[in-house]
Amino acid sequence: MRIFKRGGVYWYEFIFRGGRIQQSTGLHNKNAAVQAEAIRRAELAEGRAAIRARKATPLLENSSMTSSFPGPRLSIGSTLVLTIVTM
Repeated sequence: MRIFKRGGVYWYEFIFRGGRIQQSTGLHNKNAAVQAEAIRRAELAEGRAAIRARKATPLLENSSMTSSFPGPRLSIGSTLVLTIVTM
């Protein structure tokens, strides 16, 4: 846990489930900021923080970009398909 002051406002920083949590408390009083940090930790531990798991990054071959990309394409079967665009 770390409480620090940035621009007159206290912030907290800590590690939760391997991820770094750093947020402003919006408070100017250090004791109140420590309490705000404790409340946030409790919310995270109880699952009330609305933190969602990250979605998997889509692969290029599954994206809509592959169908609209005007350049050369490589299909899954390793066959090169050239698209010639004339202007």
